[in-house]
Amino acid sequence: QFRPGRKIPRTGYVPFGAGPRLCIGRGMSLVEGPIILDHLRERYTFEATGKARMKPEVTLRPVGGMPLRIRQR
Repeated sequence: QFRPGRKIPRTGYVPFGAGPRLCIGRGMSLVEGPIILDHLRERYTFEATGKARMKPEVTLRPVGGMPLRIRQR
């Protein structure tokens, strides 16, 4: 159930771990991820092919994925 006012624990989402077991690829991922996305955006056009149903969570998420058509520019 979606409750916008609920509190999310500070440690509720830790994608790279924390403390002594921190992922060694964290820094590289945070730098290279946006660069790769920008290169894809420059070279391709992304177009939704259907109507996705959204599930409201902390962010909106498509139920069952989001069908896309990808075309080279």
